[in-house]
Amino acid sequence: MHLQELSKALLQHSPAGTVPSDSSTFTSQLILTNCIESTRIIIQSLLHNRAPTSRRSSFGAGRLSIGSNISGDLSEAGVGRSIDARRARKVAHEQAVLLENRVSRLQKLEELYKKRIEQTTKQTNLIKQNKDRHQRDLIEKYKQKLKEREKVKSLARQNARKAEDRKRSVRDARLKCLMEKRQKVQEEKRKRDERKQQQREEEMNLVRQKRERIHSMGTSRQKLRVKRKQSFSTQLQQKYLENTEHVAFEAQLRQKLNERSDLMCDKELEMIERLKSLEAEQQKAVKELKHVLS
Repeated sequence: MHLQELSKALLQHSPAGTVPSDSSTFTSQLILTNCIESTRIIIQSLLHNRAPTSRRSSFGAGRLSIGSNISGDLSEAGVGRSIDARRARKVAHEQAVLLENRVSRLQKLEELYKKRIEQTTKQTNLIKQNKDRHQRDLIEKYKQKLKEREKVKSLARQNARKAEDRKRSVRDARLKCLMEKRQKVQEEKRKRDERKQQQREEEMNLVRQKRERIHSMGTSRQKLRVKRKQSFSTQLQQKYLENTEHVAFEAQLRQKLNERSDLMCDKELEMIERLKSLEAEQQKAVKELKHVLS
C-alpha cells in the first residue's frame, strides 16, 4: 500500500508525457530528480530483501512438504501459506515492474525537461541576440537619421546663407544702380539749372538793353504812342455805340415777335376749345339718334 500511494503521488506531481511551463522548470526538475532517486532506492531495497528470502522459503517449503508427506498430501494450512506467499511475491513483482516503468518514464521526462531547458535557453539567447541586434539596428538607424537630419540642416543653412548672400548682392547692386542714377539725375538737374540761369541772365540783359534803347529814343515816340492809344479808344467807343443801337433794335424785334406769338397761341387755344365743344355736341346728337331709333 505504501508503494501504491507513492506511485500515485508521483503521477500526480509529474504525469507522463507532460512538460511544465518555463517558469516552474527548475522546481519540477528538482521534484523529478528526488522522486527518481527515492523510487530507485525503494526498488533496490525491495529486490534485495525480497528475492533470496522468497526463493529460499519456497524451495525449503517444497523440500519439507516432500520430506514430511511422502504420499503427496499437504495440509490446508501449508497450501494457504504458499498461495499467500505467491500472491505477495506476484504483487511485489508487479509493483516493482510498475515502479521501474515509472522510473523510466521519469527519466524520459527528465531528458525531455533537459531538452526543453536547452531549447528555452537557446530561444532566450536567440531572443536576446535578436533584441540586441534589433536595438543595435534601431540605434544605427536613429544615428543615420540624426546624421541625415544634420546633413539636411547643414544643407538648409548653406542654402539659406547662399540665398542671403544672393539677396545681399542683388540689394547692393540695386543700391549701386540707384545711387548712380541719382547722381546722374542730380548732375543733369544741376546742368539744367545752370542753363536756365544763363538763359535768364541773357534775357534780363536783353530786356535791360531794350529799356535803355527805348529810354534813349526820347519822348517823341511816347507822344505818338499816346496819340495812337487815344485814337484807338475813340474808335472803340464809336463801335460800342453802334453795337448798342443794333442790340436795342434786335430787342424791339424780339418783343414784337413774342407779342405776335402770344396772340397766335391764344387764337389756337380758342379754336381747340371750340372743336372740343363741337365734338361733344356731335356725340350727344348721335346718342339721341340711337335712343330714338331704338
